[in-house]
Formats: sequence, C-alpha cells, structure tokens
Amino acid sequence: MTDTDKRKCMANWLMFAFFAVVVPLLVAWQTFVYLEKLHAESSLRRYQIKAADMLENLRVSADANLYVCSLMNHTFQNAKNPRLLKKDLEELRNSSGMKFEYIIWDKNGGIHSADFDWRSTGADMRYAWQTLTGIGRRKIEVADASSTSNLRKIFGPQFFPELYQRCYSGRNISLILSDSSLQKKLSWIRMRSSMGLAAFFDHDVVKGLPGLKFFISTVASSSEMKVGVVNAEDWLGLGPSDFSKSEMAAISSSYENPVRIRDWYVFKNALRKDLCGICYISADSIERLAVNKWAWLLIGFLMALALYILWRSYRVICCGSSLSLNIRKQLIILFVLSNAISLLIMALIGHDYLGQYRLYLQTESFSKGVTFLQNIDEMFVGEYSRQLRRMRKSLGILEKRLKNHRPDRNNIMEFLNAQSGDHFRLFLIGSTTPYIGSELGIMKDGKFVEEIHIDWARYKSMQTLVDSMGKLGQYYLALLNRKPISEMMMAQVELIAESLGQLRPLEMFQEFFAATGSFWQWGMGFRYFPAYIDLLRDPDSGLANYVFLYLWNADRLHRHYINQLITDFNRNPIGIKVMAVDENFFYSNPPELLENQQLRLYSAKLRERSGVEIEFCDWEGEQHLLMGLKCTSIDTIRLIGLYPASAIDRKVTRKQQIFVALAIVSILVSLAMGLFVSRSILIPLAELQRGIAALQQRDFAFRLADLGGDEFGNLARVFNTTLVDLEELQVASTVQEKLSDNMSEVAHSGCLKWFAASSSQYRFAGDYLAVEQISAEKVMILLGDVAGSGIGVSLIVAFVKAALLQLKQLYDRPEQLLLRLDFLLRELSNRAGRKCMTMQCALLDCQKAEVIVANAGHCFPVRVNLIEGNAKVVEMPSTPLATGSRVSCSVKSFNLQPGESMILYSGGFYRSCENGFADFIKDLVQLGNCCPKKWYETVIAAVNARIDASAGRDDMTMVVISFNEKSERENACLKTPEK
Repeated sequence: MTDTDKRKCMANWLMFAFFAVVVPLLVAWQTFVYLEKLHAESSLRRYQIKAADMLENLRVSADANLYVCSLMNHTFQNAKNPRLLKKDLEELRNSSGMKFEYIIWDKNGGIHSADFDWRSTGADMRYAWQTLTGIGRRKIEVADASSTSNLRKIFGPQFFPELYQRCYSGRNISLILSDSSLQKKLSWIRMRSSMGLAAFFDHDVVKGLPGLKFFISTVASSSEMKVGVVNAEDWLGLGPSDFSKSEMAAISSSYENPVRIRDWYVFKNALRKDLCGICYISADSIERLAVNKWAWLLIGFLMALALYILWRSYRVICCGSSLSLNIRKQLIILFVLSNAISLLIMALIGHDYLGQYRLYLQTESFSKGVTFLQNIDEMFVGEYSRQLRRMRKSLGILEKRLKNHRPDRNNIMEFLNAQSGDHFRLFLIGSTTPYIGSELGIMKDGKFVEEIHIDWARYKSMQTLVDSMGKLGQYYLALLNRKPISEMMMAQVELIAESLGQLRPLEMFQEFFAATGSFWQWGMGFRYFPAYIDLLRDPDSGLANYVFLYLWNADRLHRHYINQLITDFNRNPIGIKVMAVDENFFYSNPPELLENQQLRLYSAKLRERSGVEIEFCDWEGEQHLLMGLKCTSIDTIRLIGLYPASAIDRKVTRKQQIFVALAIVSILVSLAMGLFVSRSILIPLAELQRGIAALQQRDFAFRLADLGGDEFGNLARVFNTTLVDLEELQVASTVQEKLSDNMSEVAHSGCLKWFAASSSQYRFAGDYLAVEQISAEKVMILLGDVAGSGIGVSLIVAFVKAALLQLKQLYDRPEQLLLRLDFLLRELSNRAGRKCMTMQCALLDCQKAEVIVANAGHCFPVRVNLIEGNAKVVEMPSTPLATGSRVSCSVKSFNLQPGESMILYSGGFYRSCENGFADFIKDLVQLGNCCPKKWYETVIAAVNARIDASAGRDDMTMVVISFNEKSERENACLKTPEK
C-alpha cells in the first residue's frame, strides 16, 4: 500500500470515527448537559420556594412585635398545663436571649408560678383572671370600673381590658402598651380554660432585632442554606459574611431574584425599608447533577462500545481486515444504531416536553383553583340575597303582628327562628310605644320586662346597649316624622353615636337612611358587622312607626356560609378539595386542617396576601398541589384548595406511555426497513457481480437483465453501454487534448505581456481556450465554458474550435464574433438538446496597452493593481450563448497602467475550491507576480492545495494580461510571441 493510499485510508477512518463515534458522544454529552440544565432549573425553583418560605419567616421575625407575639402564642398553645408552660417559658428565655417576666394562672384563677413579686402590685389576681377570662370567652364585653382599675394595677394606667386580645389574634398583632410614660413594661396576655399567661417585656425588645438573631441561629444549624440580613453594607448573621461590602450593596440594589454572585445563588426579600434578608447557597449544589451508580455503569458501557467501534473500524478501514458479518446484518445494525440516536434525541425532547407539560398542568390547576376560590368568595354576595329574601318575608309577617300589638317575646322569637345563621343583634324600636324589642328580650323604661336570650354575665352592658339603641332609634323616628326633639335627647344621641360608630348623629342617620331596605356594613368600635335596617310605616298616615335593625356577627355569618355550602363546593368539576380557616385559627373546616403543621403555616401566610407560589403539601397520606386565597367578601376566612398531585401524574404518565409506544414502533419499523432494504440491495448486487465477472473475462457481449428503475437499474443500463462507449471515450479523449491553446511561455508585445493556460481536472469538462495573433500589435484571446461534462461537451468544444477557424475575419471584432458563435450554436441542435456556453473574448492592442473585453455570461474580469495591493471585479452582466431568444453581450474597454493587470478566468477557480470566490480574489492579490506565468502557477497551486481529491471536477482556465514595463528582471521570463 502506497503512502497516498495509507493517507486516504486514515482520512476515511477519521471521517468514520467522527460521524459514527464522536458525533454520537457529543450528542450524549449535550444530552447530559441539557439534563444538568433541567436539573439546575428544577433545583433553583425548589430552593427558590424554600428560600421564599424562610425569608417570609425572616420577615415576620424582623417585626419584633409580631415575632415576640407569635413566639409567645406558639409557646402558650403547645403547653398542655401550667407546669409545662413554665418549663417552656424558661427554655424560651434561655434560647432566644429575650428578657421577660411572667405570671401563670391555673384553671381556678390562682397564681401557679411567677418569676417576680406579683404581690407588690396590690392587685387582686383572681379577680383579674375572672375579668380577662370573661372577656376572652365573650361573657362580658366591657369591664366595669372596678375590674378595669384592678387590671391597671398590674398592666398600667392606660390598659383597656377589652382590647387585650390584640396581642395574639387579629390583623394587627402587637405587645400591649398600657402606659404612655413608658414606666410600665409591654404586656402579652392570653387566657384559656386550663390556664392563663401574662408576660412583661422591656420596651427595648421592639427596638432591637431579637427575632432575626434567634431565627438566623436556628436556621443555620438545621438548613443547608445560609441566612443573613444586609443593613446598607453591614452584615447580620451567624459568623462572617461570604460577601464583600460592595457585593452586599449590589445584592441590596439589584432587581433580580435570585442574584448570582461569584459561586453563590442569593435569594432576597425586603424585610423593612432598611433591611434586606438574604438566603444563599453554593451554585454547585444547584447546578451539578448527581449521577448514581447505574448512570455511571451506562456511561462506562457507552465508552467501552465507542472504543470497540474505533478499534474495529480501524482494523477494517486501515488494516484491511474484513467484517465477519454479512451485509444484511450490517444494514440491520446500521438502522438500529442510527435509530438509537434519533430515539435519544426524541427521549431528550420528550423529557423536556413532559417537564414543561407537568409545569403547565400545575400552573393551569393552580390558576383554575385560585379562580374557583375567588368565585366562592364572590358568591358570598348570594348569601346576602338569600338572607334578604328571608328577612323581607319574615319582616312582612312581623309588621302584621305589630299592627295591633306591641313587640313581645312571641313575635320576636317567631322572627328569629325564621332566619338562617346565628344572629348577633336585633333592635325593634317604636315611635309610639315604650317597648323596645331585641334578641335579649323586651325592654321598657330601661329594664327587661320579658326575657328571650339574656346573658346574665353581661346583663348590665347589654341593658345599657339596648337602652342606647332605643334612644337612637326614637331620635331617628322623630327626625323622619318631623316631631320635636328635646335637647337632652339630642345630647344623649350625640354621645351614643360617637361611642358606637365614631360618627356624628347626622352622619350615622344618613347611613341609616341610605341603607334602608338593604344590607350594609355598620362599624361598631373597631369591628364591622353586616347589618340590615328598615322602617315599618303606618299605611294610613305614612309615618314611620318602627325602625328595625338586624346585625350579624361577620365571623359567624362567614362560617355559616362555608359550613352550609362547603359540601357543594367540594363537588366541583375541577377536583379541588376546598378548605377554610379563620385568621385567628379558632375555626377550620375540616377541623383536621389545624392539626396539619404545613397547612397551618401556609394559612398564616394568607393573613397578608393570597398564595402566588406553587407549593405542595401532604394531606391524608397523598401529595397535593396547594393554593390559597385571602378573601375579600368573606374577609375573616382564608380559603385553601388542594388538588391531588396524582391527577397531574396520571396525565403526565399517559403522555409518557405515548412516547414509549412511539419509540417501540420506531424500532420495529427500523428493523423491518433494514430487512427490506437489505433484500433490495443484495439481489441486484448479485447480478452486478455476474456482470463484473464477465467484464474481467473481456466478454463485452454480456448484458445485464433489467434491474428496475432505481439506482441499481440505472447502474445496469450504464454497465451495458460501457463497452459501446469505450471506443468513443478514447476518441473523445484524444480530441479534448487538441482543443485548448495552452501557452508554455509568457508572450509580450509593445506595452503588454500575457500568459494563458488551462488546468484540466476532468477529461471531459467543458473549458475552452483559444489564443490568436491577429497582427504584430493585436492579439485575440477567447475563453469559453460549456455547461455539463462528458462526450457531448467535448463535441461542442470541438464544434466551436472548427467554427473559429472559419471566422478569422471577426477576430478583431469581439462582440460580432460572439454573436456569430451564438447563431451557430443555436443552429447546431434543437431546443430540447441545446447546450449553453459562456464565452469571453479579449482583444489586446499592445501599442496602446488597451484591452477590449466582450462578455457573454462568463465570469467577470478582475483588475489587479500590484502596486496598491488591491483588486476590483469589473461587473459585465450578460447572458450565455444559445440561451433565451437572443444573446445579450457586454463590451468594455480598459487601458492598463504600470503595475496593473487584467485577469480572465473560468469558474473552476472558486467552484472547485472549498473557500469560494472571496478567497480566490484574495489569492490574486497576495500571490501577484510581475511574471504572468509564475502568477498563474502560484494561484493554481494555492487552489489545488485546497481541493479535495474527489471534489476537483471542474477545469480551471486563467489569462493574465499585464502592463509590460520591460525591466531586466522581467525579460528573463518573456519570450517573443509565436503566431
């Protein structure tokens, strides 16, 4: 084997190795990189949710009031008895670093334990426990003067017992400030049936950040994520910061979340206007894909298979070893392996699609769930409509009862029993009767004369309330009926309106009048109640006889609405389980919701905003997609929706099964196609082997049978005509060598020197070159290129050569010469078999250094200035000979200057070369030479160096015309032209 053959074998083997081994390995590597990217995106999403939860807790802990109250409430709720509560409080004080004092009551109101001298306050502790317990259980609403005075000895001179629950429930949770002089400590109080607790904190506790420090130290010991707080450029965290001050400033000012800082992913959230909480984790923990042992085994198998294919292919291609497999098995293996790469790509696309499809299903289910929860919230308006219909129906019956009778226990009870949901307040005040109806009983002259639902624990406060509302109603009726009003009543009503609604009487009555006959929200103190007000008029006089006011407790009405319809809500077509919880965690439906720690924490987030992040939770042993809504209409309730993750998994699994089925079908089709293709190849191949054997025996009379219309059939027909064409090929080859006028030396005359030659890459290509000396001063150079290749092209070139011999009179007229050749070519053959030909004729005037170029579809001339080192392509648009209805020639004249050259060429210079036309022009400039022959040879060598052995199938013809400066150095390569 020669060195050339060895190089070709090595090149073929390298090409095979690249496409059969390297490309699949690159695809596998890119697959791994893509899976790593998907893993990084999934991990980033997971850590983002986790960081959002941690930062939300960090934000809560940054609010010292909210943090301290929540921590105390959690400790109080988890303690089952006073002894455990004391133990938990001591542990809390030691672990959190907060200083506080406490008093613990037992279930009988006695002091179980305290860490300071509570007797020094001079307060009756059992009496204080009774007062706070009565308010907490709503047995009393307003503490009397003695109870308030007793409590103020403990908590401070501005302590209001009715508001103490604000420190552990409601929307504005904070420690109780009961002394504007700041002499008394801040308080936290809560009571329940088994025990009570009062804790006292210094005022400094709300100025510092105890919650942040405690939360950061707790998280640092249990989480892989690091937590800290950035205050401007200062760092608050466990240990030193991993970021410089400039990086912390960049984190605080950046709008991105997360922020990539060096090798960290940083998640952030604004805690306060001066604080930015951050969680960060190493980027490797997110971006690096963990590979198990089975994946490593698969990678090892693929590498071993790749090495085996490389070794075996080297033996076959470079060493001449043969494969022991027949063509049928080779084709089957080829189809399966090629299909495996397609399957790998499809698996990658399918994995991406399934991931996106799962995310789409989660997002769609979350969106539908939140929309459904919003509909439930908005449907509460229908509850008002139902109550309104029931109210008007019952009010008509009550009006008939009152026509000839005063309000009494029977007609009030009849009205209340006809309503739905627990009532809160009812007031029926007449203009001509001293009796006032209420849900507690019938009052006359400030005293209850008939009882209905009297709470004796709050008898005095309720008696005052009903009497006040009676005066308010009588005043309202007097205004409507235009009756005189005493100054005493006006003063009393002004005081009552200010106490109940924080409004002036006129404003309150304007609200009454605007809301008559409909629902409205009536504020009493800091709470609002759904209310209904109406007037009962005398049909004869038209005067207002009674004012009717009915109030619901918003909490109870909302709960009644949920309890009544939650079964219907859970029968939704979406498949969402609807749950409800109030903002204070006193009520939930179902009750088991409060026992789930994750749902309880999620409900706490809904106090401030609706859930916008996709989260999951375990409920009854099954994974569920979690969604929540902070309601607007039923504002005391938080709605939670659970969508089973198994429903999403089932849909994704069905899609996955479709992908697997398609992969199996694809493999089966590949096997079937391999068998079919191998059969269609092997049978014709056997016939061709018989023909080759006949050719080896020089049996030129042998003919192959018709093998069909495919490539094998065409090959058989070509084979049958091969013997007939051998002699024609020999003749055509001889003719081809005689057609072109290749110059062996540089010619010169007057101001010009020139060299023209053609390099043949293929025996039967269509380049044509003719150089004719017209006179001592004029030379005609003709270039041509026939479309296609083969014997027919050679014959066309021979015809042109013969025609030129008869057209010598037109040598000095380039355009007329081309037009005449166009005519002859058209006459040569019919339109169906016509061969087009590009041609370029150059007439050189050696004395004037003038070159006239006529172009018929040939390559544009190039004008090169070696002194300036540039080249200009002269555009001469035209059409080839024997095309269209008539030829379109372009003629231009050029006067060459010293240092300038005109280059004429055929398209093989850039069609054969892989770099193209721009590199050919660059070669002309960079390889320019004062000797035209050397210039031609260097350009041909540069182009041949880039031509692949199997790609160079086009002739290259080039003419170099230069200005002759007649230097001694140039005279060595010049020779007087021969005609």
